[in-house]
Order: sequence, then structure tokens, then C-alpha cells
Amino acid sequence: DDYVVGVGDVLIITYWEEPKMSTDSAVVRPDGKITLPLINDVDVKGLRTDQLQVRLTELSKDEGLKDPRVSVGVRAINTRRVYIQGGVVKGGAYDLNTPMTVVQLISMAGLKEFVSGKNILIVREENGKKRAIKFNLQEYQEGKNLDSDIPLKPGDTITVPE
Repeated sequence: DDYVVGVGDVLIITYWEEPKMSTDSAVVRPDGKITLPLINDVDVKGLRTDQLQVRLTELSKDEGLKDPRVSVGVRAINTRRVYIQGGVVKGGAYDLNTPMTVVQLISMAGLKEFVSGKNILIVREENGKKRAIKFNLQEYQEGKNLDSDIPLKPGDTITVPE
């Protein structure tokens, strides 16, 4: 429900009865746009697929297509990533195409030997500002604060102190 188109995503744009307008590999450029025949550059970054469908329908009508029927699909999501660094075996970027918590990400990345898991820091951008969220894996593993496991959001960076 929270998916919005981002830079690097690959979209499928299908115009019914207008095959020359359709594409199955519209890559969102760094400027947040895709290029389509007739309507040229279209700003798509930050839109849900249903919003993009409405925008493309309106732009197509403006260019003279009668009753354009457009569908928008997603071939590849390349913008929903989280990052983990520090006291983990396999740091780096991880795809966030399904819901994931900080504990699940740490289990995928693996803790290095002798890392306590205390003072883990999740840096998240919200409304253009960064904020820090603290997490204590050791307490979680001891059965304390089980509700403290934090659902991750695209762009989160997790730092595990060594």
C-alpha cells in the first residue's frame, strides 16, 4: 500500500489498442521521469501506480488520443532498500520488498563475534529530517521489550556498534 515509484524502478506501461505507446521497460531516470512516445517526459517519482495511470490518461488525452486506456505495472522495484553497517558479517544494502524488522535484518546480515547488540542505531528520514531510533538487541533476545522490534522503512540505515 505504501509503494511509490522511485528512481531506478522499471515500469510497464500498457495502452490498450495503442501498442506503439506501450513499453515493458520504462526505467525511472535520476530526474524522476520516464519518456514515452507522443507525451515525451513524464514526472513519475513519488506517485502510486494508480496516480500515474490517471496522469498518463490525462496527458494522452491532451495529445489527442481518444479514450486512452492505460495500465501501469511494476517490473522491478529498485528503490526499496535498507542499509546495515558496523558489527555485522554481511553489511550493505538489502531489498525491502516485503515487510521486515530490524531483528530480521540483523539475522540476515549476521552479528560479528563479540558484538553485544546494545546501542543499535536506526537512522530514518521523515519529512526531510533525519532522526535516530535506538534499539537494544540484547534485551530483545533476553525476552525483554519484545515489542521494541522496529519495522523498517525504505532508506533506513542501521548501525551496529562493534
